[in-house]
Amino acid sequence: MLPRTQGRMHIVAQGIEAGGIMDGAGMAAAFALSAVAAQMGTAFILCPETDADEAYRKALADQPRFIHA
Repeated sequence: MLPRTQGRMHIVAQGIEAGGIMDGAGMAAAFALSAVAAQMGTAFILCPETDADEAYRKALADQPRFIHA
């Protein structure tokens, strides 16, 4: 993800960071590592605006919560 230089050629690899990003701080860290986007998924499935099936949303909501420091 970080820009590298090989001789005279400057190579920049851009990507989308995903996995474990749950808040603005996680997004900021991804962007600091040259990400062009951050994928945040599971945390938002519980939002009422999603098209996720109600039974699936309930199954996720019933799972114990784990706090990552």
